[in-house]
Amino acid sequence: LQPANMISYPNAKEMQDFITSCNKQADEKYQFPLTIETEAGNVDVVWLAPAVMQEGIACVIKYITKTPLKDANKSEFEAQGNEIGKVIDAYFQGITENFDVLLAQAYNEVPFDPSKMYDSYTTVIR
Repeated sequence: LQPANMISYPNAKEMQDFITSCNKQADEKYQFPLTIETEAGNVDVVWLAPAVMQEGIACVIKYITKTPLKDANKSEFEAQGNEIGKVIDAYFQGITENFDVLLAQAYNEVPFDPSKMYDSYTTVIR
């Protein structure tokens, strides 16, 4: 948690303990991929991630779609994102209250390898 090599926070241990505690609670509560039910069918959410934008910090909901990314038109992904947006608060309580911007990011496979480039399509839910 050092902002630079020569600087440290006086309460760095407490900060690290808090981060560790939050991560532990999240790991106990959420197991990914998490299948959520929408009117259009089930969606596997594989990850939630923050994204810094001009509007502030957005929440990116990364999910797996069966719709081929290369062949589909954007309205299919926008519809999927809207369906996710309708039910997301039921799975992640408070997510719509705590983020002004929610994004749905579709993948055809789980993006787990940091050395690989993955095709995706991002939709603004709100």
